[in-house]
Amino acid sequence: MATELPSSEVGWHGLLGSGKSWPAPRLLADSTEEARPGFSSCSADEYEDLPEVLAAKAALLARLLRQSRHSVAYTGAGISTGAGIKDYASKAADSKVNALVASAGVAEEDEQGE
Repeated sequence: MATELPSSEVGWHGLLGSGKSWPAPRLLADSTEEARPGFSSCSADEYEDLPEVLAAKAALLARLLRQSRHSVAYTGAGISTGAGIKDYASKAADSKVNALVASAGVAEEDEQGE
């Protein structure tokens, strides 16, 4: 049930990625589940930019942060997995996020939060 990616560069990479000729992200894990049931949602598929596109986006973000006087980060749930917090959003059976967490030995908390 791969979610169809946006058909424009702006949809794939944002306004600052427009005109960069970056390729669309590639599908890593196909999921038949809805990402956020009960909300305006899409499928829980996982996509990944090519390493050179990711590096260019990181450089662009770094430049924006250096130029800003005040910054706020509004992040998605996936940023917490690097800190050892269990990922509840990755639902694809062949999820890259879940495989990375498992290989890093991130411990999952039990139902009691202990």
